[in-house]
Amino acid sequence: MLLALTHVWYRMAVAGTDDWAAAVQALVNLGRKPLSEALGLAMPDSLAKEREMWRLIGRLAGRPYRDSAAVLDEFRTKAERETT
Repeated sequence: MLLALTHVWYRMAVAGTDDWAAAVQALVNLGRKPLSEALGLAMPDSLAKEREMWRLIGRLAGRPYRDSAAVLDEFRTKAERETT
């Protein structure tokens, strides 16, 4: 009996996790633009460039004192470029 219930509980957990994953994905998508603006970065026109930008930001967060941080300059807003 417990073995059969384990299968049911597993299915319920998977269904709950799928709903939670969709909610988290929606929150991430809504926060992309405000976060990029807060960081002084302009959102790129293409999805590939946006993914590259977020990958570089993630790398910068992991290793903050590297010279390669200058590659983010191409994503900076015009106002941010003028102040630096």
